[in-house]
Amino acid sequence: MAELNPDDFNRLQTQLLELREKNYSLEDAITKQKRELGDTRTRLKNLEEENHRYQTLVKTSRKVSEVELMVRDNNYLRNKLKDQEEDFRLQNNTLLQELSRLVGENERYERQMEVLCGDRAGGMGGEGGHGFTDDSKEVVRLRGELSAMERRLHETEKQAETEVRALKEKISSLNLQVTQLTNILKTHSIPVDEGEINLAKGGGVSFKKLTLQDDDGLECDVERKGDPLDEYEERTNQLQGEVEKIHNILREEKERTQTLTSEKLKLEEDLKSANERLTAVMAEIEVRKNEEEGRLTEGKEVEAKLRSQAESMRVSLEEMKKSQEETQANLREKTHQWENQQLSLQQLTSTLNQTQEKLTEIQDQVKVLTKDCSQITEEKKTLEEKNLHLQQELSHLRSTLDSLKCQLEEQTKLADNRRSLIEEMKQHMSEDREQHRQEVERLCVQHGEELVSLTSLNQQLKHQLEEINEKISEASSLKEKVTDLETERVRLESEVVQRSEELKAANMSAEEEINRLTAQNLQQAEDLKWKWDEEKKDLQTQLEISTIQRQEAEEAVETFKRKVADGEEEQRIHERKGMTLLKDLKKQLAVERKRADRLQEKLSQLLTDPAQLTAITTMSEGGDDVSSVSSWSMVSGELRDTSTRDNSILASPQGSPPPGLVSEETASLVNRVTELQQQKWQLEERITHLESSSAAMADDILKKSAIIQHYCMDQKTQECGTGGGSPQHGGAAGGLVPGPGHGVRRVLDLLRGGTGTGEESLREINRRLQSLLEETLAKNMQLHTDVDHLSQQVHQLAKLAAVTTQPDTTQSDASTYQQEEQQL
Repeated sequence: MAELNPDDFNRLQTQLLELREKNYSLEDAITKQKRELGDTRTRLKNLEEENHRYQTLVKTSRKVSEVELMVRDNNYLRNKLKDQEEDFRLQNNTLLQELSRLVGENERYERQMEVLCGDRAGGMGGEGGHGFTDDSKEVVRLRGELSAMERRLHETEKQAETEVRALKEKISSLNLQVTQLTNILKTHSIPVDEGEINLAKGGGVSFKKLTLQDDDGLECDVERKGDPLDEYEERTNQLQGEVEKIHNILREEKERTQTLTSEKLKLEEDLKSANERLTAVMAEIEVRKNEEEGRLTEGKEVEAKLRSQAESMRVSLEEMKKSQEETQANLREKTHQWENQQLSLQQLTSTLNQTQEKLTEIQDQVKVLTKDCSQITEEKKTLEEKNLHLQQELSHLRSTLDSLKCQLEEQTKLADNRRSLIEEMKQHMSEDREQHRQEVERLCVQHGEELVSLTSLNQQLKHQLEEINEKISEASSLKEKVTDLETERVRLESEVVQRSEELKAANMSAEEEINRLTAQNLQQAEDLKWKWDEEKKDLQTQLEISTIQRQEAEEAVETFKRKVADGEEEQRIHERKGMTLLKDLKKQLAVERKRADRLQEKLSQLLTDPAQLTAITTMSEGGDDVSSVSSWSMVSGELRDTSTRDNSILASPQGSPPPGLVSEETASLVNRVTELQQQKWQLEERITHLESSSAAMADDILKKSAIIQHYCMDQKTQECGTGGGSPQHGGAAGGLVPGPGHGVRRVLDLLRGGTGTGEESLREINRRLQSLLEETLAKNMQLHTDVDHLSQQVHQLAKLAAVTTQPDTTQSDASTYQQEEQQL
């Protein structure tokens, strides 16, 4: 605590100094920002002056812009009129289509009703009366709605015609005024020193310098043109009022069209609902008819079932009567069976009672069915009456539809006349539109260039204003930060005073604790010294013992290393011997191949020359030993060369003599050659088999050596593992590697001798290798146990060494602690 408190005090002082530096830096920043604010204010004043100047320019140039606005408004109104005309046309077309559709649907429904009335008049009952009465009410309501719709259409068409005429007159007057204004603008100009503001097509503002001149090329002043400009303003105001009136009229027309469309949609929905109701009623009628038919069929089936049951019951009753008669006769004849017969009679009486009850139930069901049939017949009668009523209503509807068709034809004629008028209006409007477009394009080309320059200036000024506003916001945020920092500084000063008082009290308490702890530490140090001396003596004795054991272990490790080195040297020697043997065998194979090639060439020559064949025959008569072709060293030749050469000897047309000249000895020579080649191939197969077996043996040896290394090298400490595993590995390698060398020699001997001895020798080699592996594994297990024992001893010695080092550390800690107390 005595060491930490001054650090905290210093840390707080450094924090206070940092805060003061931050305050100074913030004050500097505030002064800089104040300067920047002054600069920005001057800039704002300059910008405001420029704004006043531009506003004056705008006021002067508003008059021309208002004229252009009027032209645009006129164009806008014309476009609106065209759109409205197109809307009226579309509405008329849609209404005609809908009326035609409704007429077609009504005709279809009439046909359906006629079909239903004609085909199903006999099967309809009284249940569908309510649905048809509802349909008749709906038809009457729809007729009233159609008549109201037709009246509204006539009224709207008349209103539209009157409004279109009034608008045409207003448009013609406005066109005249616009042409007059455009002519005045062409002849007169509005000169200004710096420029004017013009409205572009997109509604933006375009700044433009006006350098218009009179016809004579002289500039005119603004004061001279004051009177005509006032007149232009009055005219423009009048035109604006008229335009507003036209706008209001157009809005009213839009509202009317919207109301008409909404009513039209409502009527369409009503018609759809009526059609849906008709379909639902027809479906219900069909369902009821099906139900009635089903009931009738069920009644017939029930009657048939009851009749069949009654007949079956009659038959059963007759049978019962016959059985009763038989029983009475039997009773008279056989009195001793009277008791049994009584029981059977009781059973029969019970069955009769049941059958009688069933008959009563069936009679009740028949009565109920008869009542249902009577009700169904009554319903049929009511349905027939309703069908007649519906036929009358349908005839009335047909008459109303004929009248509606006549009215539709009249409306189509009126619509055609209106279309012709609208087309004429379109032509006039298109001509006026083209003239106005040309004028607007010319004005846009004149004012386009200066608009770009002045817009760029405006954008620059806007960016400057945005930057100034951002700086002002930053200055306000910095002021808030300064106030927050001042409050934090006051709070930190109060905390510093409190911490200093706490540090003083902590120092006093820490000194008292230090004095108490020093006395305790001195006593503990003396006790630890005495204990450490005793433990040191014990550890010295244990260290001496461990050093002796370590020396013994090192000697054993050295012996194992020597054995491993000897085994590796032996393995290398055996490998070298095997390599030399392989080289010798390869050389012998090459020599034998060359000999075989030469002999085959000689054979081919002998077979081709007849003189040599005769000499060979004479030699063969003298003795068989002379006719040997090749030595028995042709064992390791190649299969491809011999097979190809044999085929060339046997199948070549040039070397094969005619069958009359071929003798028995040539055939015997050829047979001998083939036998030798077959023996050669067999020997080559044996060699390949032995090579594969030797490779498998080598793989097994490598795997087993890896297992031995795993069991030898997998130890707790690296020293013991390397010392214990290396000699065994070397021994295993030294013991196993010579096997393949001896095996190769024995294989060569077996090839010269026979096949049975080779297999026996391989078995013996495998047995010997297995015995060697078992011995090495046993030795490795023993070494593993020895190494584990040594590792445990080393671990104990390490623990003892750590215990001896602990008293030294305690003494060093006590000395450092005393030094710190002295410093305090």
